[in-house]
This record gives sequence, structure tokens and C-alpha cells, in this order.
Amino acid sequence: MRLGFSNWFFCSSIEDVQRGNVFEWLAWALLESKVEEIEHNVAEVEMLNDCLDAFETRLRWKFPAGKNEDLKCVRLSIDPVNLLSRPIGFYLLVNAYTFVVEQSIRRLRGVKKVRYGKTDFLVVPPKPRSSSDDPDSFPILFLHGLGIGVGQYRFFFRHLVHHKPGAIIVLQPHISAQLFNANFLKPPLKDELTADVEACIRGMGIGRVEVDGGKKEDYSLTILSHSNGSMVHGWMLRAMPGWFKRNVLVDPVCFRMWEGAVCNAFVYRKWSSAIEVLLGYFVARELGVAYTIGRYFRWTDMTLWAHEFEAASDDHVHAIVAENDMLVDVPGTVEYLAQTGVPHTVMKGYQHGQPLCVEGEGMQIVLRHAKIKSVS
Repeated sequence: MRLGFSNWFFCSSIEDVQRGNVFEWLAWALLESKVEEIEHNVAEVEMLNDCLDAFETRLRWKFPAGKNEDLKCVRLSIDPVNLLSRPIGFYLLVNAYTFVVEQSIRRLRGVKKVRYGKTDFLVVPPKPRSSSDDPDSFPILFLHGLGIGVGQYRFFFRHLVHHKPGAIIVLQPHISAQLFNANFLKPPLKDELTADVEACIRGMGIGRVEVDGGKKEDYSLTILSHSNGSMVHGWMLRAMPGWFKRNVLVDPVCFRMWEGAVCNAFVYRKWSSAIEVLLGYFVARELGVAYTIGRYFRWTDMTLWAHEFEAASDDHVHAIVAENDMLVDVPGTVEYLAQTGVPHTVMKGYQHGQPLCVEGEGMQIVLRHAKIKSVS
């Protein structure tokens, strides 16, 4: 636990952390404030000191008085946004590719594009089902991750567009390098996005189930989330309790967020391998992604707890974790899932993104747990 806590101090030794450093971090973590902004508020200072005492008890460690001025802590929404510029040609190519993928599934597969509130969606209309179809196969709500949007899921969409119960794909231009989209630097807040998603589900009627002879209505859907989408996954569960009968999380980054490993790895850690350079330059340091993470990331909102799933059965929830995922503490995540009874699969030799973005064994495992038929 001490090692995990040190992530918030750039993996410094806990011996170097003093009480003032922890107080500074708590001011951000709990109040999103600098120390000087709250130091005259007696109630808030007392609350933070109580939390600091609780940390010492939990860590079984006494922080010395004072502050180590040479030690910095992670304060994501206060620290400068960490980004790298790139030529306009990058955005032209990425947007052109994404446009082609989107248009192909719309024109060739009958996928519709709709808007509810400020959010755009791609909707795979339900198709007639036969007696041989799995009755426990529900419509899919797909929450994509950081990158270039729908373009990076071209192989997965080959299967999803044939899903008979239908599907809703939530488009998030602010994390998809969609420079020319009006909402590129306007990420939706949690309540805005969940309201738009609920409006889309109701408006399109996907997953609707009539109860008591049509007097009441319920919804039965599967959430399939990838990477950053796993954090939005929790928003949906809290906003629409009981609607999501199955949960499939691929490359989840939403567990054990209190340890800071994801923040450190994605935003602050220096690149040391080719895959880290690729992920860092083309994703983490991209303007929209960096701005969204640096100014709209709320780690308390982004954390998904195991008890928030209605049940821990394999038919209700399954997590697919890449063994070589450099963004999360894989052993720690697997330990948490095992201790809380969440069914999971560790993909040996896989990197972050590989299970859902590349055809292979990982893709087949995702399809099987989401009950999406594989298309040969």
C-alpha cells in the first residue's frame, strides 16, 4: 500500500514524504484546490488533517512534520497540461480514416447517426431474431477509449454491426483527435453525458422491455467499455441502475484509481520503450486527450468499485486484462478483481488495446462474453 501511495509523489521513497507534502496532495485530491486557497478555511483544514491522520493509520507510517520542498506531488487538474504539438496533416489523415470507417458502416450496414443533447451516437438498429439466437444476448452500449475514435475499432465493428439486438456507440470527439469537431475541446461533464446516453436509449427504444403488460418499462443492455471507457462505465451504472444486465470491461483502467498508477503512467512517466513512445505521442500527448485528462479528470468519479456491479457472476460481468498493459498495475488490478470476486481473463503477452483493436484470441474472448456472434 505504501508503494501504491508513492505513485502520487512520482514514485519517490515514502521516507522523503513529509506531512506538508501529503496535506498538499490531499488539498487537490479531495478539494481540487491549492493549499493557499483553503488554508484559511478552518473546517477544511481540520478535515484534511483528519484524513492525513487516517492515512497514517492505514499506512502504518508516521509522516514527519514540515514539508519537503524538493518533492512534488501529482495534482492533475492543477499541473500544466502535458501535450505535444503535431502537424495539421496528422489530424487530416486521422480524421479522413475515421470518416471512411464511419461512412462505410453507415452506408453498407445501415448504421444510423443521431444526436441527443450535445452527444452524437452511431446506432446499429435491431434486426429480427430467430429461435436459434441466444435469448440472453442484449443490445450493446459501447464506450470507446482514447485514440482516434471509431477508426481504431474497425475490426471489432465487423462483428458489432451484425449484432441482432442492436447497439449504441457513444462518440467522444474530445478523446478521438477530432480536431474539426465543434466539441473537440468541450468534453461533456458526467451528468451531461449520462443524460444524453439515457435520452438516446429511451429515444431509440433499444433494449426496452415492457413489464406488467406494458404498464411499466425496463431496459436490458450490455455495457462494453474499453480503456478510458471503463471509467465512463461507472457513470452509466450509477445513473441508470438496473438497466445493464451484463458488463464487459476490456483493458480496464478504472480499478484501484486511489493508487495513482494510471495517472503516473499515462501523464507523467518518461517513455522507455517503443510502445510507450507510440502510446504517449499519438494518444497521451494529443491536444484533445491531454486537455481532457488534465482539466476534466476527476479520479473519485472515475473509480469503479466491484460492489457497483449487481452480481459478480461470469454471466453478469467480465474483465479482460492485457498481461503487458503499461498503463495499469496489472498484478494489483488482477489481485483486486480476484479478491472481490470479479471474473476476469488475463491475456498472456497482450499489450493495452490489443484485445479489442486487433483480430485474434482476445477479440474472440470479448465477443463471447458480450454475446456478440463472431463474423468469419
